[in-house]
Amino acid sequence: MGINIDSFLDEFIKEKQEEESLNNKGNSSEQNQQDTTPKVDLNFEKDVQKNLNKISSQSTATKDLNQLQQIYEEIKSFDENLPQKFLSVEELGNTSLESIGKTYSQEYLQQLNTLTSNIEKKINSYLEKISQDLLDKNYVEIPKLLKELKTLVKSIPQESQIFSLEMKTKVKEKEIEVFQVIEEFKKNDLKNIKNQLNQEINSLMKNLKPGNSQMIQDQISNIQHIFDSIPPLFKPTLTHEQLIINQAIVKAQTFLKEELKQEAQRKITSLKSIEEEFNTAVFNKDLNRALVYYNQIIQEFTSIPNHPIEKKMELLETISQLHQKLNKLYINNNVTLFLQTYNYSKIIEEIKDYINRANASPQTIKPQNITLLENKLQQLPKRFEQDKQELSKQLQQLYEKAMYKKNNSQKQNGPQTSNSNNTASQEQDVHQNILREIDSLYKQFQKAQTKQEAQTPYKKIDFYLNLANISEEKSQQIKTKLAKEWKNKQ
Repeated sequence: MGINIDSFLDEFIKEKQEEESLNNKGNSSEQNQQDTTPKVDLNFEKDVQKNLNKISSQSTATKDLNQLQQIYEEIKSFDENLPQKFLSVEELGNTSLESIGKTYSQEYLQQLNTLTSNIEKKINSYLEKISQDLLDKNYVEIPKLLKELKTLVKSIPQESQIFSLEMKTKVKEKEIEVFQVIEEFKKNDLKNIKNQLNQEINSLMKNLKPGNSQMIQDQISNIQHIFDSIPPLFKPTLTHEQLIINQAIVKAQTFLKEELKQEAQRKITSLKSIEEEFNTAVFNKDLNRALVYYNQIIQEFTSIPNHPIEKKMELLETISQLHQKLNKLYINNNVTLFLQTYNYSKIIEEIKDYINRANASPQTIKPQNITLLENKLQQLPKRFEQDKQELSKQLQQLYEKAMYKKNNSQKQNGPQTSNSNNTASQEQDVHQNILREIDSLYKQFQKAQTKQEAQTPYKKIDFYLNLANISEEKSQQIKTKLAKEWKNKQ
């Protein structure tokens, strides 16, 4: 039989009301009215147990009673733990709210929104730029833009997973477009580029021969230029070509290095040979030839590689010494030139003075004097050519006058062979005196131990050779001999 719990509780309340009514009898009516509301105190459990025992004595065999007791025990246990449960729930709630407060706030959510909005703008901007570059076939910046896009996607906060997936998808879609362009390049343009590179590489390998240094360098530059002109977007597809190019360039550069070393050695040898010619020109006081050789030395030096640097520094020191010699020769040459110019000017003045005196006193004209002056005049350098021609013409006129006078005198007085012999003898004496002076100076030159001691007789010999009535060939032979002996002096 079933137990009516509502009836059980009603009966309990009724009994409590009766007991309270008896206990409170005699109180004022106002107080009775206030206490008529049934109360459940701590004796509730005791009363419940009492009624349970009563029911148990009436129907101990019933199954409902056992169930009721079990239900009661569960209700009692829940009731005992109820305050603690409330505290646990409140504590957990407070902890959760505090945690959420630390992680989320209006300010944080606003910052998160601003960050994702800025990232989205940049991503869209890069995507548009890539699309435009693909349209314009301007592939230079695309690899860099794709790299920036990946960096931006990685910077999206973890809290924005949906946004992150959306942006990743956009980037991948754009990468697909780029890869499609790369595939088109491989189909259409790659073959032509490979053929061009192969032709240049084959030509480079054939030209690896001595004497082709400049051609080899030009072809290496050309191959590198062809490959560098390929947009970076497509270069990852040309790894095999990069390998072939690098192998060819390494081989060519190795050959070129050895070739340049040998070429440098040849130029050093040539420079030494030119240096000897330069020193000979300096010794002969030939400034013009010395300048020519010096310029050749500078050109050879400039073309010699700077490696090894020690050898280049050694050559530079040699050139510095040559420059000092050249500078000294230039100074000495100017001094000598000044002296020569002065002497030549004196010769011109001497001839002019003689012509003036001869014109004033024709009786003083002597053919032998005119001959000596003419010889001196012919020794003047080309820069005095105008003076030479004018004075030579005047001397010729004086000579004709002298000969005319001589012929008339011979017709009137008979032949005078002694005067002619005297004139020839005087000319011969002048010539012999010059040669004797040269011989004397040469002996002084030979006795000199140093260049400083030999310098004065050397210069005087050079001067008298210009005055001597000897052939140019003979004069040059003597000067060459002097130059060799000068070189051997300390």
